[in-house]
Order: sequence, then structure tokens, then C-alpha cells
Amino acid sequence: MTSANFEKALVALSNRKFFKNISISRGIEREALRSNLNGVISKTRHPKSLGSALTNPFITTDFAEALIEMVTPTFDTVQGLHSFLENLDFFVKENLNDEILWNASMPCELGDEKQIQIAEYGVSNTGRLKNIYRRGLRERYGSAMQCVSGIHYNFSLSKKSWQDFFNQNESNQTEIDRAYFGLIRNVKRNYWLIAYLFGASPICHQSFLQKREHELIERKADLYAETSTSLRMSDIGYQSLEQDNLKISYDDLDTFVSGLIDGIKNPSKRFERIGLLDKQNYPLQISNGILQIENELYDVVRPKRKVLAGERPANILMSKGVEYIEFRGLDINPYEPVGISKEQIQFLDLFLLHCLINESPMLEDNESKIIKENNRAVIYKGRDKQTTIFVEGKEVSLNEAAKNLLEEILAIGNEMALYDQSLKKLTEEFIPTVSPISKKIMSDIFDNQKTHCELILELSKHHNENKKYNDKSQLDNFEKASNQSIDEQMKLEEKDKIDIIEYLKNFNQGLRG
Repeated sequence: MTSANFEKALVALSNRKFFKNISISRGIEREALRSNLNGVISKTRHPKSLGSALTNPFITTDFAEALIEMVTPTFDTVQGLHSFLENLDFFVKENLNDEILWNASMPCELGDEKQIQIAEYGVSNTGRLKNIYRRGLRERYGSAMQCVSGIHYNFSLSKKSWQDFFNQNESNQTEIDRAYFGLIRNVKRNYWLIAYLFGASPICHQSFLQKREHELIERKADLYAETSTSLRMSDIGYQSLEQDNLKISYDDLDTFVSGLIDGIKNPSKRFERIGLLDKQNYPLQISNGILQIENELYDVVRPKRKVLAGERPANILMSKGVEYIEFRGLDINPYEPVGISKEQIQFLDLFLLHCLINESPMLEDNESKIIKENNRAVIYKGRDKQTTIFVEGKEVSLNEAAKNLLEEILAIGNEMALYDQSLKKLTEEFIPTVSPISKKIMSDIFDNQKTHCELILELSKHHNENKKYNDKSQLDNFEKASNQSIDEQMKLEEKDKIDIIEYLKNFNQGLRG
């Protein structure tokens, strides 16, 4: 049942043609481990044929040499984005030597995490800084946790759409910032729905936990929770207990950036014990702050603005405002060759629009606790029909809460004729009584007496053997970009004259606030 406030907002925006004329910019950053053909993490360096991980705009690495990250430009159509990602995925797979892309969020077999090689970016100071950041992550959290993969979805509206949204001839950045933070607060309130529908990491290989304590069930080489949906987003996944003390506020841009800067500048006693330099007097971490840099903030959604190399995101956000939001809560869909379907992209658009147009009061401490409890309930028990969550102070079944929220989300879709066909598919596939992707994964594992790694290896090999592209010219552009990136890295390395210790000092001092 839709709420009165939501219906009022929907009608008002519809009357001024907001949905009819809407222009969304969307982009994807898709992570994927390289593994050998036996489902074990690759021990080889990032392939040279993919160019420089430092300067290639489309293909880089995340934490490890084996963890590829594919980056798309932004597109104003879902089809354009998905087609580009499909071509990029094809190009990457064509340049792997007897390896595959591991098509799941939870890693393949890792072995000893001390043997996982962190990503290197050459000898320029920009490249060294990226490597030092990863050295710090390894010291702080271990390498295994950093090998979790996901899909980050970048979302923004055009200038004209913002004018329609505000019903004004001009839209100012202050209003846009306020609207984006309202969206962010509602994403945090409603993230449980994404975990419920699209959670795809209910099980993992035992090597992921590297002897860490846990309460998961052991089965063969696997660990799982009985009715879980997304271990990636659980407290054993990509999380930091140290950051729980930060109290980052999403009330507005000023308080968010202030909290972010405090997290970087305030030292952590635990991270102080690591030290800043190793035995060779080379940096072990960028700083001993709770956060080394802005990107170390682990959250399901973040406000963002493009920055140039060497710029501090907090400074740019404060001076220029929010350009887009980065939704980080989506697991890789192992049944989709590129990890995400067009229908999922379309649904994310509708979900984020719902979060934008719906009322979004400030988050009080009590509600923040409820949000954590709701997320934990869905992450660990989302496939249990008896699971309940709290919505507007009332305890309701997860299934009922999902149906009510989906009704509002799909009402937005009905305003956008472009989504008519996808809505039919969404209605058929994504309004079940249990989370479909995680349920299918567990059924395929248990019914066929497989392990997690056996299933994902089988799917990953299938996707690799059946990879396809739709635009030869894009493949040529990827090859050109890869070759050019190597030259660009060399030029950067020739320019650097300053010592890395001095560079690091200047970098840390460059943060305002």
C-alpha cells in the first residue's frame, strides 16, 4: 500500500513531466578476481595487454593484482551502459592467459592471504600512493577481506531534470546537495530490499575467513548461514568495526565532510600500533587515522564528485558539492555474464528515484540502530519466511514490507513508459516470497551436491566460453586505451622529482578542515 506522502510527491512530479523528460546518468565499476582454471586466486601480475592499472580509464585493479576493476563512462540509457560493459568484459576476458574472471562476490579459494599480492602502480608518486594505501589496508584488515568483489552503481540526474524536480528555471547546487543527502538517507533506510532481492553471496569458501572467529555452518570446503542472502554485506564481509565509532552524519554536506575529515585526521590507537614505516623506512600506511583516505569509508552509499589525481575528494566535495551518488551495495550476480542484468540496472534506477522523491527525515540514533538491525535480519535470515523487520516503528514480515515498498517503486516505473517491459519481468522475477538469487545459488549447490567454488567455477567457465561483444570499434578503443596508458604512466614517472615521504606529507597536509 502506497503512503499518502509518496502519492502526493508522485502526482506533483508527474504533473510537471519530471518522469516523462527525466535524464539519468549511470555508470558502473565492476570488480572481479582473476582465478586459475581450478578456482584458485591468480598469482600472476595484472596482464600487460590490459595496459597500466594506474592510467587506463577503463581497466584498473582494486586491492590486489588479481582483482580487476572495470570502469564504464556514464550513459543516459540502460542499453548503452550494459552494452559497453559487455564489450569491456569481452576485451578483458580475451586478454587473460589460461585464467577466468571469478563471477561472484565472495572470493575463490585464496590460500594463505600473506601470498596475495597487493596491487602495484609503478614508481610515480601517484602510483606509490595507491600502493601504500593498499599496504595500509592489508595491515589493518588482512588481505582476504579486501578480495570481496561487488558492483558499484553511479547515479545522477541531468541539470534539466533537477530543474524539473525543483520546479524551477534554475537549480542551485545547495538544493541538489540537500536532495542527494535525502536520497542517501533513504538508501540506508531501504537497503534491506536490495539485499533481499539481489543478495548473491549466501555462502563462501573457508579460506575467506583465514581462521577468523565466526558462527557460520561448515559444509565441505564452505561456510554459510542457514537462510542468508549476502555475507558480503555482513559483519564478516567488507566491513570495519573501527569505523563504527566515526558517527558519520548524513544530515547535510557540511556535517558529512566534517565527519569524514575527522575520521582521516583522528588517529586510531589500533592503527597507531602498526606504525607508519616498515623496517626499510618505507611507508606502511598513508596515516594512522581511522581512515587513511576518503575512499576507506565503507558504507552502502556515498556522495561523490570526480577528482583529478592528487586532489582530495573531501576538499572538492566541500567546494563544489555532490555530483553523483555511488551505490555500493550490489552483489555480483553469478548467473549474469557481466555480473548484472539490464533488469537489475533498471530496478536500481527506480529504487534510487524512490529514495529521492520520498520523504527523508534526518537519521536519529534510534533509527540508525533499527536500520542496522533490519539489515542484519535480511542479510542473515532473508530467506526465512518468518523473518520480520521494523518499518515506521512497526514490526512487519519481510515479505509484507517488500511488497509494500515494491508497490511504490513500481508506481514510479509506471510513470516511465520506457520501463514497461522491464516492469513485467521484474514483477515476475523479483517479487517472490524469498530472495531469488541467493535461493537459486543455495539450491544449485545443495541439490547438486556441489560446493560454492564448484558452482561458481562452472558458471565462470561457461561465461568465459560464451563471451560476446556487440561493437568491434569499442574493442579497438579498449586496445588503444591500454597501449596509451602505458605511455602515460611512463610520462608520470619521468616527471616525479619529490621523495615519496615528502610527497606523502604534502598529501596529508593538503586536506582542509
